[in-house]
Amino acid sequence: MDFRILCAGAMMSLLASCGGATAERPDGWYLVIDGEPVGDAIVTVKDFAAMKLDSFPSEQGMSYQIIGRVKDDMIPIWADATENAAGETIGFLYEGEILSLPQVVGRIESGHFAISIPSSDDAEVELERVYDGLLAQMDDTQLQNLNQAETPEYVGTYRGTIPAADCPGINVTLVLGADNTFKMNMVYLERDTAFDSEGSYSVEGATVTLTEKNGTVSRYFFEGDSLRMLDGEGNAITGPLADNYILKKE
Repeated sequence: MDFRILCAGAMMSLLASCGGATAERPDGWYLVIDGEPVGDAIVTVKDFAAMKLDSFPSEQGMSYQIIGRVKDDMIPIWADATENAAGETIGFLYEGEILSLPQVVGRIESGHFAISIPSSDDAEVELERVYDGLLAQMDDTQLQNLNQAETPEYVGTYRGTIPAADCPGINVTLVLGADNTFKMNMVYLERDTAFDSEGSYSVEGATVTLTEKNGTVSRYFFEGDSLRMLDGEGNAITGPLADNYILKKE
């Protein structure tokens, strides 16, 4: 269960295209340099296997996105391209404009992606327009697959023991619900201390953002069937204990 695609917390922006060459490119994901798509598309809309509209609360208000997955035969191409683009930005081109410009933080082996636009009064309407436009480009087989509702692969329970400063470790249980809510239990080893928290979560690319009811935010990155804890800046934790900050899906 490898979900997930690109770094949440990355700044998304609407960038107008420049020049006729951009307008002639097919809608899809591209490597982007200096705000412009470069080379051939990594994948185009014709390569999509699944897609749906999604919304979630964020610091800027309600945010909207299109989440989806590429066809099985395109997953290796998507995985290699995202690995090669690690630390760079890729963008989703639609009607000659870059709509979503996330920074890639690692290889995405699940084939998933998220197309986001900034929060605004007309963001929901604009994204629905884009969604309808993408549907119009899909063939009958693609449309049939879209109508087959399925629970997202990332829904479930994750467990792990992460390092702690004043005890042997913290047993963490994280449950991601299908309704975009989460529950977390943290038990400090060899201490009579435990904490429970709950709230909502959102998935953008390969990053899941947890927002507790008190406003506390934490982020994790999907790696196969696991979640890797990120630091306060949304970056992977480094050092000799880096691989201890992982929760595995049951």
